[in-house]
Amino acid sequence: IEHLQANDQRISWNAIGSLVGRSWQQLSSDPQVATLIKNALSDAAKHRQQWEQNLPNRVQDAIAACLARNEPPTQKIIAQELGISRHILSKRPDLSTSIIQANRQMNESLRHTRMARIQAAAVALKQRGIPLTQRALAAEAGTYRGIFLYDPELRAVWQSLAEDDAREKEDELVRRVQAAIQQLEAENKRISLRAIEQRVSLSRSALIRYPRVFCIFKAYHLLQRANLAPGAE
Repeated sequence: IEHLQANDQRISWNAIGSLVGRSWQQLSSDPQVATLIKNALSDAAKHRQQWEQNLPNRVQDAIAACLARNEPPTQKIIAQELGISRHILSKRPDLSTSIIQANRQMNESLRHTRMARIQAAAVALKQRGIPLTQRALAAEAGTYRGIFLYDPELRAVWQSLAEDDAREKEDELVRRVQAAIQQLEAENKRISLRAIEQRVSLSRSALIRYPRVFCIFKAYHLLQRANLAPGAE
């Protein structure tokens, strides 16, 4: 009995019999031995009942310990923390529900934290004039690029930030192109992509990537052709 207790093993007639080399019938035939075993079984049942009653509090303590370490409180980790098998937790719906809820709450908290870090990274990158790519945002935020793949909400935030950034850059470029065109007109020079790229210090391929910039150039180009056509006033 002491051996079973020391090794945290279940006390039963068969377990005791296997250790002493006797069958349970032989053990029960001796009144003194039978009484000893029955008392041990009764004490074990009371201990088990007390253990079962304390288990929810121990699970909550284990969850709190995981959260303090920023570690997801999964059934596997909680079982390791308590030194028990996952099967014990899975048999208790109340405990499984507590663990699942805590895990979801932590994931939601982590998502909000990542969201704030990504938005702060976007501000820092914009100030340095760096394009808001997934790779650049992840590196600036101190995380990995894969978060944009499995988190739809975070991916939507990146798309919105990238679109806003591209729109702001295009607005600024439109102003610069319009100013360059006005300068060319004032100098009575031909308006062309080559002339514009020299004024705004951007390559032709970079300019035509922006639809509004390309449309502005095309409009002036067509207007010039119309003015140069025979019979134009």
